[in-house]
Amino acid sequence: MSKVQRMKVYERREFERILSANGYKLNRNNGSHHIYVNESGRHITVKYPINPCISRRLIKEYGLIT
Repeated sequence: MSKVQRMKVYERREFERILSANGYKLNRNNGSHHIYVNESGRHITVKYPINPCISRRLIKEYGLIT
């Protein structure tokens, strides 16, 4: 039998730590959407509560270091 490997689920606090470690700071929020911006002006919009699939996609798409 093979083991079933579970995907990493990022909670809000943990995802915010990943963003801040990669140079992103909270710029503003609009309801449940939070907009993070880094020094070069690149922005990431995150809707909370965050979907686990979306968090993994954002990490991969923006090249965030976990």
